[in-house]
Amino acid sequence: MRILSTESFSHIVPLTRENYANIHARLNLRLPPRTARLFSRFTLQPSQGGAQWSVNMECENSLRPYTEANAVERAQVGMVLRQALDDVRKAFGPQAATMEKLLDVPHEVCIFFAPQHGAQPVVVLAQWGFRRVRAASGAGLLKLCLDRAEALTDAPVEIYVGYTDGSPAADKDFILHIFGNEIPFRTDSRGIYSPGHIMVGKEFMVSGGGLVSPLFTVEASRARYDVLLSKTTSLTVCVAEAGGSPAEGVGVTADSMEAVTDADGKCLFSPVPYDGERDVRIEVRGAGPVVHRLKEEAGANVVNIMLDAPEPEEPVPPVPEPVTVTLRMLDKKGTPMAGMPVKILCKRGYEDTVTDDAGCVRLNAADLLPGETPRIILRRPEPDTGNKPLNQTRKL
Repeated sequence: MRILSTESFSHIVPLTRENYANIHARLNLRLPPRTARLFSRFTLQPSQGGAQWSVNMECENSLRPYTEANAVERAQVGMVLRQALDDVRKAFGPQAATMEKLLDVPHEVCIFFAPQHGAQPVVVLAQWGFRRVRAASGAGLLKLCLDRAEALTDAPVEIYVGYTDGSPAADKDFILHIFGNEIPFRTDSRGIYSPGHIMVGKEFMVSGGGLVSPLFTVEASRARYDVLLSKTTSLTVCVAEAGGSPAEGVGVTADSMEAVTDADGKCLFSPVPYDGERDVRIEVRGAGPVVHRLKEEAGANVVNIMLDAPEPEEPVPPVPEPVTVTLRMLDKKGTPMAGMPVKILCKRGYEDTVTDDAGCVRLNAADLLPGETPRIILRRPEPDTGNKPLNQTRKL
C-alpha cells in the first residue's frame, strides 16, 4: 500500500455533504474498474482532524505527480479523466452533476499517473471531491485537463515498421524522435509499436539500423503510420598474415565499401543493404579476390582471408671495390722519379698529375682506356736557373 496524501480538514473542505467512505464504496460498485481505480482509498482520521488517501495496486510505486508530466502525458491524463466523466454520467444519471464534483481536486499535486506501454496511463486522484478552504469552488483542474486532452489524436497511434519486401521488422529495436526527445522502443511480433495518443500536429520520425524514416505529421483521425525500411545486414572480414597472425592496417574493399583492419585483423562493414542473397567481391592487397555469398544473418557473413607469403628477396650483388692502378716512374738507373709532372691518357683525355716520393702515380682502373697500354707523357721539372731548357716529352 502507498499513501498518496494526508491532509487536515483545516486546509480543505468537501464538495459534497455525503460520507466519503460510503461514496468510495458506491463508486467501486457502479463504475467500470478502469474508472473506479481513479479514486484512491479514503480513510478518515478523526484524531488528527483530517483524512488519508492511499492505493494498493501493482503500479503504485510507478505513480508520479501530474506536475512532473510532459505535454503528451498531461494530455493522456486528460483523456483518462474525460472517459471517467462519461462513465460517471452514465452510471449516476440524475446524480451525475453531484458526482462529477468528485473528479475535482484542490491542487495538481493531488493527481498521480503511471505511464503504461502502449496503453493509457493509470491515473489516481488524492483528495478527490475536496477544495481549498479559501477557494470558492474546486480548483478547476478537471476542466483544465479536459481542455488539454482536445489536442490528442482520436485513437491510440500505431507505428508499423516493416521492410520493402513486405516482411515486418518484428521484435526489433528502434528510436522514436518526437517532441525533441529520442524514445527507444521495440516492435512486437507484427512489427507494430503504439506510443498511445499523440498530440495533433506534432512531427515524428523513426530511426534504427543506420536508416531514418521520412518525417510524419500527426493527424487527428489517422491511427496508423507505416515506416518502410530496406533490410540490412553486416559483413566481417578477418585478414591474417601467411603465418596466421592478425594483419593490422590492411585495406579491404567489399564492392564499393572500404575499411581497414584493426589490431585483431578484422574490419566490419555495417549496415550493408540486403534485398536477397547476392555475391560480394572482396579484395585485399596481398591476396587474391574472394567472392562471398551475402546472407541475411550477420553471423553467416564472416570471411577469413590469408595474405600470400611474401616472395623471397633477391640478394643484392655486392658492389665491387674500385681497382687502383699504380704506375711507377724510374730513370735508366732504376731510381724513382719523384715529383715528375706526368700526363696520362684516360677516357676523358689527358689528366695531369705528379709522381710521389716513390715515383708513383695512382689511378682508378675504370678511368683508363680498356684494353690499351696507358700512354704516359713525362715532363721534366724546370731547373732553378734563370735559363729555361726546352721541355722534353717522352713516350713510354
